[in-house]
Amino acid sequence: MQVVLKKDFRNLGYKDDVVVVKDGYGYNFLLPYGIADFATDSNKKVAAENRKQSIAKIEKLRSNALSLVGELEKSPVEIVVKLSSDGSLLQKITSKMVVDVLNSRGSYGLHEDSVVFKTKKIDQVGPYEVSVKLYRDVSANVQVVLKKE
Repeated sequence: MQVVLKKDFRNLGYKDDVVVVKDGYGYNFLLPYGIADFATDSNKKVAAENRKQSIAKIEKLRSNALSLVGELEKSPVEIVVKLSSDGSLLQKITSKMVVDVLNSRGSYGLHEDSVVFKTKKIDQVGPYEVSVKLYRDVSANVQVVLKKE
């Protein structure tokens, strides 16, 4: 079944994309919740026109994200943590902590879902690298340094 997405939907596509999904997923989830609409000829034409009109807007957002990459990568994020007597962390380092530090530097409007830790286990002080997704295909590699309180 082909549907036209009415809004961005993670792991499926972006607004005005025509995507192929299984019938049950389309009829039972996407259509009733207003995430997508049937891919009729008229809906496809409307979606194509909307995409055409939004190209300039998308390019502007992408260029802003590219300029932000250099700004985020130039200085590391420092987080002060408490350690136990054996030197391990007493608290878990979360993406919200990283986003809070980055947003305090400037009004970037980052969300915690945009942060992906490159190492699975963060259990001691030192530098770690995270990826911050700024736009669809633009990510910044930010260094996070954990320091002892």
